[in-house]
Amino acid sequence: MAKNSGNKAIINKGDRREGEDLYRVLFENVHDGIYQSSPDGKIITANPALVKMLGYSDEEELKRLNIGKDIYVTPSARDGFTSDLSRTGRLKDVELILRKKNGEEIIVLENSHAVVNDNGELLYYEGTLTDITERKIAEEALRESEERYHTLLETLQDGLSLFDMSGRIKYFNQQKKRMLGYDSDEELMKVSTFDMIHPDDQKNLKKIMEELVSNGSIRDKELRVLRKDGTWFWADFSATLIYDRNGLPAFIMDTLKDISVRRKSEEQLKMLKESIDSHYDSAYWMDSSNRFIYVNNAGCRETGYSLDELLGQHVSLLNPSATDENMDRVWKYIRENGSGTGESVHRRKDGSLFPVEIVTTYVNFKGREYSCGFARDITERKKFLADITAAKEKAEESDRLKTAFLHNISHEIRTPMNAIVGFTSLLEASDLSEETRKQYIDIVYQSSNQLLSIISDIVDISNIETGHVRISENEFSINSVIDTLYDQYRLYARETGIRLGYTKGLEGDAAVIHADETKVVQILTNLLNNAFKFTTRGSVDFGYTLKGKTDIEFFVRDTGIGITPEYEQRIFDRFYQVDNSPEKKTEGTGLGLSICKSYVEMMGGKIWLSTKKDSGSEFFFSIPYKKISGKDTVTKKKLVRTSLKIPAGKKILVSEDDDLSYRLMEELLTKHGATVLRASDGREAINAVDNNPDIDLIFMDIKLPLVDGYSAVSEIRKKNVKVPVVAISAYTGDVEKEKAISGGFNGYISKPVSVKNLLRTVKDFLV
Repeated sequence: MAKNSGNKAIINKGDRREGEDLYRVLFENVHDGIYQSSPDGKIITANPALVKMLGYSDEEELKRLNIGKDIYVTPSARDGFTSDLSRTGRLKDVELILRKKNGEEIIVLENSHAVVNDNGELLYYEGTLTDITERKIAEEALRESEERYHTLLETLQDGLSLFDMSGRIKYFNQQKKRMLGYDSDEELMKVSTFDMIHPDDQKNLKKIMEELVSNGSIRDKELRVLRKDGTWFWADFSATLIYDRNGLPAFIMDTLKDISVRRKSEEQLKMLKESIDSHYDSAYWMDSSNRFIYVNNAGCRETGYSLDELLGQHVSLLNPSATDENMDRVWKYIRENGSGTGESVHRRKDGSLFPVEIVTTYVNFKGREYSCGFARDITERKKFLADITAAKEKAEESDRLKTAFLHNISHEIRTPMNAIVGFTSLLEASDLSEETRKQYIDIVYQSSNQLLSIISDIVDISNIETGHVRISENEFSINSVIDTLYDQYRLYARETGIRLGYTKGLEGDAAVIHADETKVVQILTNLLNNAFKFTTRGSVDFGYTLKGKTDIEFFVRDTGIGITPEYEQRIFDRFYQVDNSPEKKTEGTGLGLSICKSYVEMMGGKIWLSTKKDSGSEFFFSIPYKKISGKDTVTKKKLVRTSLKIPAGKKILVSEDDDLSYRLMEELLTKHGATVLRASDGREAINAVDNNPDIDLIFMDIKLPLVDGYSAVSEIRKKNVKVPVVAISAYTGDVEKEKAISGGFNGYISKPVSVKNLLRTVKDFLV
């Protein structure tokens, strides 16, 4: 709004929006009447305060009236008023007498101006009305009758007083004295009104007084006021300026209303709002048209929208499923039940979706319906439930596989056991030829190895699951490993008519690496065993290549039955075995590939396959290429020949509580020239060393009665630190071996004790 040279307000189109916002704020917050009226005396618009001031029910009722005829007590006064306003463009503090709907007359203080267009043409009048009836009555009462004035004021529920411009109290009602906690009138008369205001509110008081002097009255100002006992309370302060006969400010008449309870409620409400704003769940208030009227900070943060972007928007902005039909069902439900809980999907500003759990409550406030909802992001909960479901399904599948595995193990163990028991009994026959007897012994031997392989797989997978497997890296030549494996499988390949080939990807020093040789050999052995198991004709090839400069990639390729696509992803699962062969029943535990996968991953590599039904399979695994500088001094390991001769006079102590295990050890050692002593428990072993200081080597079972192997070797080391002690244990695994070596043993052999391992150990310590 701008002013022209004639002091008349001019509306610019660009200011229209600003004017609308101003009127909206005034209508909602001020207590004075605000109006716009046409030159012919019609109300164009009126705020609620004016409607109430004049005693009408609504704005529309006012619009039907003629201002001069129906509102002015003296209709002609309207003509004089508009004439002055048209002439000056603005009138200030004009007192008028108006008639309310019920006929009651009120005195108002009017401030108004004329609104014209760019051409100076009058559009309408605009102004404010302040009801000063009470003030005028008070002034009149003071002039006419102090007693009448006193009676009127004493009936007020609010504290009222009259003081001069310096704050000295001239009059107060008893309600104010009680409110301030004083016992006598004399005490209160000595107190300055301005000194009762809290120090922190003094700056605000100064502004209030300036406004009072400027406007003649102020209403509903909140200040902290001091009681006699030193406590403070919040008060609603309204005041009217009283002028002397010369029109100069002389006194201030104020009213105080104790609003401590209301302020406390407001503080609680503020705390509630802050708690909701700071709540980690998103909070939304919607009106009955499903548009947002409130969103807390979490709602803005979670969705990426600002509060201004959300207020007034339809709920479908965040909830794509919030159609009118669906929202009608929600409203019907919460009206009937008070609240409801459900799940939905919300959409962020960037378009991404996330699941939410929504708790909605029905609110009826002053006859209007609202929906108050809290939405919680349940992405993690959904993921957790999905993981739980997947884990449950995996566990159930694992249980099924374990059951099938146990059935298979039972069969696999009973098969070689049947051969061992059966052919061992046949060996007792006296009429067997030497050739037949050798065949039976070979069957028993092969069946024993098969049984041992099954048990080894079970132990290996158990050690892997319990974390008892360690990677033990050493320097070795990959080419030597390839040569050794080729020698081992060459005879079997020749007997079965399968062509065996190998590939070496590096030469000389480049093939010497740092890795766990035992694990590499075991992986290749398992893969080669599988290749021969599922290949009845054709070829088996194995070897390795260098991939880039960082990885060694091994392969085992066969022309066997292959694997159908649906089994490719599960072939490395534990307790899972694929039987694709229509020609023969395959044997084994189904753990070999799972063991391979675990070992490869422990060494920092990966394993995979390429296969096609009836066209063979190709397994690959890679490990980091840790090249060793220096000469390729690593060669193929040679088997210890069973013809090893232990030097004469060598005394070996075998500490073993099991008679059959001791008898086997005794037979093997005495056969090769050793003198063997026995200790049946750990205590006997300690005593045997004390009584035979010339013992050259000790084989000691870890699990012994009375004193276990670890305790026994500890005692022996206190007296004899030189004699080598080799642990013998039915426990297998790298952890057990490490524990034995760190516990004082010099070596480690796992049961069942093979002739090869036993003689190699004897050679290491005695030859």
